[in-house]
Amino acid sequence: MCITTVSRPRLLSSRDSTVTKDLRVPHQSQRVVYRAASAPLRGSVLGYRAFQFHGEVPRRWFATPTGAVMMILSFDSPLTVIDSADDPRSIAATSLLGGISTSATMGVSRGPLNGISVILTPPGAYRLLKVPMTTLTNRYLDLTGFGIPELTRLVADLRGIKSWDQRFSLLDTVLASLLRGNPPGTPEVAQAWQHLRHTMGSASVNELATTAGWSRRQLERRFLEQVGVSPKSLAQVLRLEEALRLKHTKLSWADAAAGAGYHDQSHLVRAFKAMLGCVPTKCGMVPGAGDWDSPLNPLPGSNPQLLARLTGR
Repeated sequence: MCITTVSRPRLLSSRDSTVTKDLRVPHQSQRVVYRAASAPLRGSVLGYRAFQFHGEVPRRWFATPTGAVMMILSFDSPLTVIDSADDPRSIAATSLLGGISTSATMGVSRGPLNGISVILTPPGAYRLLKVPMTTLTNRYLDLTGFGIPELTRLVADLRGIKSWDQRFSLLDTVLASLLRGNPPGTPEVAQAWQHLRHTMGSASVNELATTAGWSRRQLERRFLEQVGVSPKSLAQVLRLEEALRLKHTKLSWADAAAGAGYHDQSHLVRAFKAMLGCVPTKCGMVPGAGDWDSPLNPLPGSNPQLLARLTGR
């Protein structure tokens, strides 16, 4: 049984927007709290997901390709992230950073798991971390390896706070301070990323390059540095995310393909094969209900249409 309590319907659109979900499954209890980032962080932080998973039963979460950057801050047990395409890239750590992914990953925990996922825009992560975003493309890395002491201390400080509201406020304060201290990336890249996200990948690369006043080659080079993948690759990921969301609303694969902007269902099948290694009707890698709320998947706010699924509207 899933019990959902919604405090405000405008998820991730104002400072006090919060959604709490209590999920009860055999031998374990789960609570997930979604919260918007404060106004100064807009454009850099899509939102927060706090998670509390109790029980000794090992858990596995499937994560589809994503166009966001995930910063997972765990307060106790480590989380293992398994790369389905490249096992040597699998990693176990209490706090992790993962970039845009064009293939599936699996998260595994073997004990109580409490913490917060911070969902960053790629341009926001580029400004925060001061490293090329290709460093994180299709992989998770230990947060401590980035040499940002404020983030390392942040995990300990969050662990010592019992109120989720206070934890979210601390995140707002620390992240805003770090971002203010670093210069932003190229505004044209941020605008192109935002346009691709809002159109769910339907904008053409030529359109993005023309708007930026660059050649395709210039756009792709700067996109790789500040986003982590090419505009075309990001568009493919966003379109697949939208198709999976539509399928989760009980549409047929044909209708999901059309709604996500694929030419036809065979176009969606090719995308599935390329990114998940299987066809939609025979793929065990389609997220279940609990997977949408895992530490690894982006917030509903990173895909505005997911709000309807979460709130039941």
